[in-house]
Amino acid sequence: MCEEVSRSPRFQEVTGLAEASRRKCRRFDPDDDPAADAVAGVRPLVRVYVECRRDGVELSAVERSLLAGAINDWLRAYAAARDLPPFDGTAFSVHEVAMEYARVGDLRATLDRLLEA
Repeated sequence: MCEEVSRSPRFQEVTGLAEASRRKCRRFDPDDDPAADAVAGVRPLVRVYVECRRDGVELSAVERSLLAGAINDWLRAYAAARDLPPFDGTAFSVHEVAMEYARVGDLRATLDRLLEA
């Protein structure tokens, strides 16, 4: 018997955003402006998560995982561009990134702090 996966009302938006972000990240060019590209890649992912939290929309574990996976793709690409040690898997949850962003107030500084921790 298959177990039904719960979905938020924003499932289509979240999954589409995560997939589009991963496609953009695969075209990441470290010779451009890696910090600006990483911020541009991560910002919409964090934004949709924050909007959902603010509006009382509970994202499913699958949706949170898709957002975190896309964020971590960007973080890995940005870390490589900065010659920082690589990491595997999902090092940061979308919640961790959003909370650090709320604390720091600047997304580029947030990404730098996460990678240097």
